[in-house]
Amino acid sequence: MFVFEPNCRFAVVDNFFECAPTYRSYFEDVCSRPHQLEQKDFSWTYWFVPELYTYIKSYSFFPEDMQTNFLSHFRRWSIENMGLVPTGITTSMYVNGCGQELHNDSKNGSVGFVFSLTKWNERNFDGGETLIVQDQLGDYWRGRHRESGARLYIDKIPPIFSRFLLFDDRAIHGVRTVQGTMNPQDARLVIHGHLLAESAHTSGINARQAKRVVDQASNSVLEILQNVGSLDGLISLRMNVSTGENQAAVEILFDSLHFQDPKTNRATVHELLVQKLSNLRLPKQGEPYTITIPFTLGPE
Repeated sequence: MFVFEPNCRFAVVDNFFECAPTYRSYFEDVCSRPHQLEQKDFSWTYWFVPELYTYIKSYSFFPEDMQTNFLSHFRRWSIENMGLVPTGITTSMYVNGCGQELHNDSKNGSVGFVFSLTKWNERNFDGGETLIVQDQLGDYWRGRHRESGARLYIDKIPPIFSRFLLFDDRAIHGVRTVQGTMNPQDARLVIHGHLLAESAHTSGINARQAKRVVDQASNSVLEILQNVGSLDGLISLRMNVSTGENQAAVEILFDSLHFQDPKTNRATVHELLVQKLSNLRLPKQGEPYTITIPFTLGPE
């Protein structure tokens, strides 16, 4: 289960993609023959937004089969582990002077992701880490100003090779400016984008029966969460129903709910959701079936 909570609105998965070395090798091959490049190799765009973004990006740097392979792997992983789907991918390169100022992406998705192809342990530059501002920065004037340094309030996550970083798109974040190299092969190289909650994902059950289960589950989830108080964010869960059974084994996959009442106990909310959904009477099937449902709550 992935949970984004106050002061830890991110998660890291290392060694995310076993084909990462192949993608890195392709990039290095292109960069190593500057006098032999073809038109298709010049797909980079210099992305400059004053006081916000400075980096070089491409929507199609890798060949179509490699793009499709990564996106397929990522989509399967995202649905299986979070109940979410990617909106697309962008490949970006950061050389000297490139970075991102602090901002948020709450209008672009629910979860941001960064997959690193950077040779971090062999780098010849400073900077390049993803910066994520902690919620407790808002408590600065309630006594925290007596502690030393702004570093207390900003997490700095290095883009280690094949590391997959996930973070709450509502969180203020940025990329520390790269200093020290103009060589693309030494650059910060990442694939990044956003995840969204779409409709439920089902397997082993027909659409009509699946809708019935989703409607039952949705009513139950909303009933519980409405009694929790003011909140916003996203929660996704999976219901696994065995052959011939009419009750589900329920697991929560992802939770980024922000409770306005700091006394709300997240674990208790999870227990209530699992208990409620586990007691629902569901359709019996001649084979096992699975339904994964994401819920987005709060202001649009």
